[in-house]
Amino acid sequence: MTIAAERLTLEQKLDLIRSRARRLGFRRHDLEDAVQEVMLAILEFEYDPDKSNGATETTALTTVIDRRLKTLLRSQKRYAGLLSRATDQLAVACQGFDDGPYCEEAGGLERVASAELDEILSSMDEEMQEVCRLLMEGLSTTGIAEQLGMGWHRANRIVDTIRERLQAAGLNPTDVE
Repeated sequence: MTIAAERLTLEQKLDLIRSRARRLGFRRHDLEDAVQEVMLAILEFEYDPDKSNGATETTALTTVIDRRLKTLLRSQKRYAGLLSRATDQLAVACQGFDDGPYCEEAGGLERVASAELDEILSSMDEEMQEVCRLLMEGLSTTGIAEQLGMGWHRANRIVDTIRERLQAAGLNPTDVE
């Protein structure tokens, strides 16, 4: 039983991405960003009917699209959680201040921490600084490894080293993030 190989056009692939993104709950303002992210994965994907196990190109593409979109959703939830925790910590730290979240005592500590942080960052090599930047953007260790083209274990060792340096300087790594 041979299946005639269907070939989807670029426009059909874009429509497929949009429909899957809408189905997974992406809102209109996030849709184009999701399409761009997923399109990169689609361009790398090559459909091979011999290895498809009977699946059509549309079915195979749907699987690739859904996996990438679910990864994006997890990243968005992780980022929203970070923002929520940071907002909660700021609210707790500055309770009772009528003029807003700035308090003079904390301002002095922030300047010291910032100077110490600058010193720690300047002592790191370029790779460690790049990992720090990606951590601050909210990427996971896996995302950092993919972005920098390194293995997960190597990225994890670099993150652990960064954490150790911050703790040795008396800084709590979660406060610095």
